Amino acid sequence: MADCVMPLKHPPNTGGPVIPLGRSSRDLGVFRLANQHVVLTVPAQPEFLRVVRMTASGLGSRLGFNIDEVDDLRLALDELCFALIGKGTDGALQLTYVLEDHALRISGEVATETNSSEELNELSRQILTALVDEHELRNGNGTRGFTLAKRRSPATSGQSTSL
Repeated sequence: MADCVMPLKHPPNTGGPVIPLGRSSRDLGVFRLANQHVVLTVPAQPEFLRVVRMTASGLGSRLGFNIDEVDDLRLALDELCFALIGKGTDGALQLTYVLEDHALRISGEVATETNSSEELNELSRQILTALVDEHELRNGNGTRGFTLAKRRSPATSGQSTSL
């Protein structure tokens, strides 16, 4: 008897795929998630960085990143978020996660009272260079922010990781 599976469809107003009953995203491989955005706002306090890392882990997993790539993403995100908020600051840390075909791009921003010209130290730069494909720390206009990008390695294309 032939296995009857409904094709993936995009429900109205969501843009996301529907997974047929009895199947998981892992069974169907990595699906096309390009050009979707997730915006997360948390208090600019270190104890909330766990939520930031968990969000990145989940999205990286959905994009098919392997365990090492997800860990690299989490470590880099933690390093850059800490560069923005240090031991904590008033206000909120806003992050935008952009899902691309084979990459996750994350930007973060926090309001500051002064334009700090604080840079990453040499060790932090080396760590970030080893962990992600692109990273930038920026200051100006009363905000401090970062951007990072992590691409899925060609060896993991078509594989999915569930955390």
